[in-house]
Amino acid sequence: MGNQLTYSEITDLCAGKRITFASLAKSAGMTPHGLKYAIQKKTLQSEVISTVCNILSITPNQFFNWEADSSTFTTTQVGVMNNQNIGAAGIEILQQQLQTKDEQIKQLLHLLNK
Repeated sequence: MGNQLTYSEITDLCAGKRITFASLAKSAGMTPHGLKYAIQKKTLQSEVISTVCNILSITPNQFFNWEADSSTFTTTQVGVMNNQNIGAAGIEILQQQLQTKDEQIKQLLHLLNK
């Protein structure tokens, strides 16, 4: 997997949100030791990544230190990320975000057409 936030960076974000790493781990369904180990080994499951991102108010792009904004990813960029073995978890989260954005756009268009 590519670059992602380190344990130290995640604990800094927790401190900024005034939450403990232990509470973050509990919310993700893990022990603090298990979460720290998974972060260090870069073996987090997509559900855990999504939970961590939601709690810390960051995007998966920020979690994985991807420079581009998620709304500007092109098919080529996603293909390159996949070829770099960023991992299925990151791609899955991006797909979920795109689906959510599509639903939001449909709702906004519906409201505009009333």
